[in-house]
Amino acid sequence: MHLNLIPRHLPAFLVLWDDLGRPPAASLARAFGVSERTARRWISRDDAPGPVMVALWLLSRWGQHALVVEAERAARDHAGYARALREQLERTERELRRVLALNKTGAANLPLLQRMPLLWSVRA
Repeated sequence: MHLNLIPRHLPAFLVLWDDLGRPPAASLARAFGVSERTARRWISRDDAPGPVMVALWLLSRWGQHALVVEAERAARDHAGYARALREQLERTERELRRVLALNKTGAANLPLLQRMPLLWSVRA
């Protein structure tokens, strides 16, 4: 995950709190390791420290949506990279087979090379 996933302007505390189903102050206090009085103060002032706001945003539907979008983007990137690596491996394997086919020198290790399968050709 990248830091640019977190928006520059977060919704108000009460908007996030409402999106999360208005959990009681005791639940907020437990989740963030603060007193219940502090959690009630956040609710009454419609404000909380920045890290709390970011955590609430990540738990909200907007944060969850951003995480899903980021995960899908990362999956597409990794799938493309895996395809590129597979294609490179196949090109290298073809080139190696071509070079081995040219080897008619009678080298001492030629019988070994002819019997040895290319291990990376084995598909799962």
